[in-house]
Amino acid sequence: MKRKTASPKFREWLRPKGRISDMADHFGITPGAVDQWKKKIPMERIHEVSRLTGISLSDLRPDKVAVLQRKPKDQPKVTEAAE
Repeated sequence: MKRKTASPKFREWLRPKGRISDMADHFGITPGAVDQWKKKIPMERIHEVSRLTGISLSDLRPDKVAVLQRKPKDQPKVTEAAE
């Protein structure tokens, strides 16, 4: 079974010296944690990573395209209690 890895575009983006450290500093985490994102970027970080790198959400996590394209559910209306 072939092992899945993160987007080739993201792996390429991380290549230049200092990018892993810069991203780690931005998120307040270790460079080692960012290096693990070569396998899979955490969903809670995906939007910010996309904004920082210019790589589309679907390119960063092709396995989650359907989830990323979903619109937030409408919030239920709050009504005031009858007096």
